[in-house]
Amino acid sequence: MRLKKLRYRSKLNCMPSYDVVEREWKIKVNANECGMNLPPMVEDRVMGRLSRIAFNRYPNEDLEQLMEAIASNYGLQKENVLIGNGSSEIIEKLFFAFGGRNLTIAYPQPSFSMYHIYAQAAEARSVVIELNPEDYSLDVRQFIQKVNDSKAALAVVCNPNNPTGNALTIEQIEDIAQHTSCALLIDEAYVEFYGQSAACLLKKYPKLLVARTFSKAYGLAAIRCGYLLGD
Repeated sequence: MRLKKLRYRSKLNCMPSYDVVEREWKIKVNANECGMNLPPMVEDRVMGRLSRIAFNRYPNEDLEQLMEAIASNYGLQKENVLIGNGSSEIIEKLFFAFGGRNLTIAYPQPSFSMYHIYAQAAEARSVVIELNPEDYSLDVRQFIQKVNDSKAALAVVCNPNNPTGNALTIEQIEDIAQHTSCALLIDEAYVEFYGQSAACLLKKYPKLLVARTFSKAYGLAAIRCGYLLGD
């Protein structure tokens, strides 16, 4: 039997790879992981919980409890919380949800390198807003104009920005929310190092989405747990 040549989407071989291969390092900072493991008391409690888990069952009950705990922390309802395998998976799914042929996603550059890859995977058109080369600041007015001019379906801002460390104020984020009409994602993977979360704007702006993760400041990268806050 003669096998037909498999047909897959064109240009996939042109997409850059994301290297997560572990190697022996004296110092390792490329993934922005916490340098310390769990405190012994916390590790003991985690291992105790793991010993009671039925690994052959889907974790619906624990997931519900986590969603309720997160919602309570922000004064929201459980329905305002979505759990994912790290905030990266959540961002990817949002690019798929709002992307597609003839649809546009806008984001600054340099920023999280996966934005461009996710946009390509979603077959969306990228509108890239370059940061100021002198101090890597984002020109908010220019960002708003390009989002609106391109009729973007989704605008994304990493705050604080990875890898530059710059941060927008809550007032600047609200300015973007007020003057754009598309979905607005604030990627807050590193917000614990900044202290000001856009979650306080969620009830005022239903189109606003906030992605958070336990991988960075909480030192829990191995569990791959992130969450989305939104209407």
